[in-house]
Amino acid sequence: MYLMLPTILHVRGRISLSLLSFAFFLGFHSGYGQSVSPVFQNLVDSIIKVAPKNIIGLTEPLKTFEGDTLAMRYLNALALKRNYSEGQAFALNQLGIKYRNISQYGKALELHQEALKIASDANNIEYRVMSMNLISFVYQKLDTIKSALDYSQEALELAESQANPSQELKRCINQSLNSIGNIYKTLEQYDLAIAKFNESKQLEEELGMGLGIAENLQNIGECYEAQGILENSLTNYEAALAYNQKIGSDRIRISSNMGIAHVHVHMGMQAEALERLLMLLPLSQAFGDQQIISMVHINLGWTYLQLKKYVEANDQLNLGLAIAEKYRLPSEMAQANTYLHDLTYRLGDYKRSLDYYKKAQEIRKEISNDRNRTYVADMISGYERQKRSNELEVLGKQNEIANL
Repeated sequence: MYLMLPTILHVRGRISLSLLSFAFFLGFHSGYGQSVSPVFQNLVDSIIKVAPKNIIGLTEPLKTFEGDTLAMRYLNALALKRNYSEGQAFALNQLGIKYRNISQYGKALELHQEALKIASDANNIEYRVMSMNLISFVYQKLDTIKSALDYSQEALELAESQANPSQELKRCINQSLNSIGNIYKTLEQYDLAIAKFNESKQLEEELGMGLGIAENLQNIGECYEAQGILENSLTNYEAALAYNQKIGSDRIRISSNMGIAHVHVHMGMQAEALERLLMLLPLSQAFGDQQIISMVHINLGWTYLQLKKYVEANDQLNLGLAIAEKYRLPSEMAQANTYLHDLTYRLGDYKRSLDYYKKAQEIRKEISNDRNRTYVADMISGYERQKRSNELEVLGKQNEIANL
């Protein structure tokens, strides 16, 4: 499978509100106002006057500015000055997403955890759930299984506890289900993962969320590929790309094409795979996500290996490994070491081959160990039992009312 498994430290603590917000507040008085356009300043001023409490009240007017770090810092600073907690939570989460997308995971965690603290202090359910999901996404990148599951499960239970969830909360429920699917996938529990992705996809279809549908299709494709069910894998990757025609997500475009290339190598279509991967390399570099860049290099190396172009294979695999080690990406480190094991074995360097093999196994053991599997199984089964119990209780009360 082209997708690899990630591991790093567990940091569940909260970041100091005063430190992070004070830094942004200083930034505001140091010139954010001079850095953003008057049009944006007026827009933010009008939003803060209305002070919407729901997420959509900010996502709609600020859609074109979400990726603009200067704009989001300005929003955070002004929201802090005017005591508008939701504005701060929104801005901090957007900044966290930006840092996550360039593999600055420590900074992303700080920002999302700060947003969570602000949302909790303001008792805003939507922003609490959104922040917890975003924290889980970062932990998934790092393959910190327990932390990722803790936040996804807490987000899911909080969102589902609301009697009349908003459209945004329903979307957050889908994201939590998708996250749990990804955790199963990391632990190589592919049937369970596919079930969660299908559940999430169905709910995304009900909401008409094309991006969510495409993400779930891509994830299902990865699971089928890992199981060796290649035709199903290709079908799902191609379906994800078809949805992406309307959405235009660079992440979906790169990841699904990379999945197709990987399946093509399995099918003996190395030339087609190489052409596709070489096309993806500059796209991934422009996108800036170091995990994706590392994966493209590693997959290029594996493709060259199958073509018996050993010099090129060695170069690409070591490039991918260097990026993975620099940004502490365990899955990519494990996969690069596995392919370097194959390469050095073919070249007759059995000592180095054994070293690469041991390293890959060591990393994988850290990610997919028995304690993680047991923890996930216990957490999920406990949640499912509680959910069934709640449903039966509601049905019982409905029957009592009907029999009156």
